[in-house]
Amino acid sequence: MRRLLLALALLAAAAPAVANRTVTGFQEIEDFEDAFLATSFDFGSPDPGDGTLTGGNTIGAVPTHSGSLAYAGTTLVFAVADPFNYSWPAVGGWARGPDPITLTLYAYDYADAIEKVYWVQTIAGGAFYSFLGAGDALHPQVLTRAVFSSDSPLLLDDFTLGLVDV
Repeated sequence: MRRLLLALALLAAAAPAVANRTVTGFQEIEDFEDAFLATSFDFGSPDPGDGTLTGGNTIGAVPTHSGSLAYAGTTLVFAVADPFNYSWPAVGGWARGPDPITLTLYAYDYADAIEKVYWVQTIAGGAFYSFLGAGDALHPQVLTRAVFSSDSPLLLDDFTLGLVDV
């Protein structure tokens, strides 16, 4: 049994899990269910406008925002695979943790040919989930990277990319 668990852990750490997400219109929601021991998530690898969520592990969490698993770590990073040519109109997720949680969003600056901080939001830590994100149908954004960070491990659930029909 120990060898099986070790083999599963090594396999999970070796490659990103393909996101088991719900897609509605052009919005993708990853709820982390069925992602036993996953350490990263690859969102739609054939599409260069998609990217990878890294920096944590899926864990059984009580409570979760939905389901029974959440993604946990101190610095969780979603990065678009090709920020020069692609961006997301919205990025966000439900987060909770004992310490303040900061979401830093980046957009590609074509004049300087680098990603730059676009927007920063911080919430107080606590026992309840709060939504951190930016972009809506009236105000779509051009986001290429999202970094959720905290001094202690935070839980992220129902990670959302994009907007319905945008």
